[in-house]
Amino acid sequence: MIYLHMGTMKTGTTVLQDFLPKNEDVLNERGFSYPLMTDLGIEKKYEHRNAHFLTYRPPIRDKKERAKRANEVREKGFEIVKERLDLGLNVILSDEILWYRQVDESTPGFWKRFLARMDEWGEDFRVIVYFRRQDDYLESYYKQCVKGNPQITDTFDEFYKGGKYRFIHVEYYSYLEKMAKIIGKDRIIVRPYEKSQFKNQNIYEDFLDALGLEWEDSFEIVEGYINNSFEGNMLEIKRIINHLPEYKNPDIYRRLMDELYGNEGVLNKPKNKFTMFSSHGERMDFLDSLKEENEKVAREYLGRKDGILFREPVKEKPTYEIDSKKLYKDITMTLAFMGWKNHEKIGELEKEIKRLEKSLEEYGKILNKKNILKRGVNKIKKVVENG
Repeated sequence: MIYLHMGTMKTGTTVLQDFLPKNEDVLNERGFSYPLMTDLGIEKKYEHRNAHFLTYRPPIRDKKERAKRANEVREKGFEIVKERLDLGLNVILSDEILWYRQVDESTPGFWKRFLARMDEWGEDFRVIVYFRRQDDYLESYYKQCVKGNPQITDTFDEFYKGGKYRFIHVEYYSYLEKMAKIIGKDRIIVRPYEKSQFKNQNIYEDFLDALGLEWEDSFEIVEGYINNSFEGNMLEIKRIINHLPEYKNPDIYRRLMDELYGNEGVLNKPKNKFTMFSSHGERMDFLDSLKEENEKVAREYLGRKDGILFREPVKEKPTYEIDSKKLYKDITMTLAFMGWKNHEKIGELEKEIKRLEKSLEEYGKILNKKNILKRGVNKIKKVVENG
C-alpha cells in the first residue's frame, strides 16, 4: 500500500516530513517506510518532501529537455518506491504541493501516470489530506507569502479582495470531488487540522492513526525546523522590502531573511492575537461563503451527520492596525541592525584579507629565497661546464 500525504499547506506538513524520516527504523519494524529521495539529482530542499518527484519541475528553459529531465526524476523516484514495496513495506509519500497540482493543468497527466504505475505493480493506495479552517489558513498563507516569496507586495486586503488566494483551493469539497471522480472517494482520508480534533491532541499521533498505527514510546520527536511566521510590523517591513527587485536573487534573499530573523527580537510585537481581515464580520462572511462546502466534506468524507467540519469556535479578534510611530521606530531599528550586521561582516572580511595578504607575503619570501638559490645553483653549473 502507498499512502500519499497531500498536505494541504500550513497544516503541519513540515514537522511531519521531519518526524517520519527520523523514525524510519521504527516505521520499518511496523511495516512502513518513508524513503528519502537523495539520489534523484534534484534540489536538496525537496529531500524530505519525498513525493515531490511526482510533480517535479526542473529549472530548465528548453521544454523538451525539461520534460526529459522530469521523466528521469519520476522514474528514479518510482524505482525507490518499488524497492520498498518489494521488501513488503507500505510506503509513505508526502508533499504539500500535490493538493494543488493533482487536479489542475500545471501538471497534466499526474493521475494518469500514477494510476498506470499502480496497475502495473498491482498496488493500492490511499490519499491523506489535512484541512485547516479557511480563515486561519488564508491568514497564515498570506504571512508565508510575504515572508517566503520576495515578489508578494500586496496588503492582506488587496490579497483577499482581489481573489489572489483562489489558486490554493479553499473550496475543499469541490476539489475533493474532482479527485474522487478520478481515484474513488474510498481512497481519500480527510483529517481536520485542529488540535482539539487530533488524536490525543497530537499531530504525530493523528497522522499515525491515519496510517492505522498506534503511537508507541519508541517513536522519537526530535526538534527540527520551525516555520515561524512574521507578525505585526516585521510583516509590514518585509512586505515593503519585497518591492525591491534585487531581493528576487535567492542568495541575497536568504541573507536578508537571516538578518531579519535576528532583528525580530527587538521589534514591537502585537501583545494580543489579531485578525488580518478588516473586521470580524468580514471574516465570518468569508467562512459563511464556504459553509456548504465544509458541511459536505464533514458528511460525505467524515460521516458526520451534523455537518460540522471544524469544531473550534471562531473567536472574535481585533483587526491589526499599524501604529505609524512604532513602525517608524521599527524601520529605523531594522536599518540600524542590518547596518551593524554588514559592518560586522565587513570587519570579518577585512581581517581575512589581512590574513591572506600576510600569507601571500610570507609565501613570496619563500619563493624569493628559492629563486636566489636556483640562480646560485645555475651559476655553479655554468662554472663547472666551462671548466
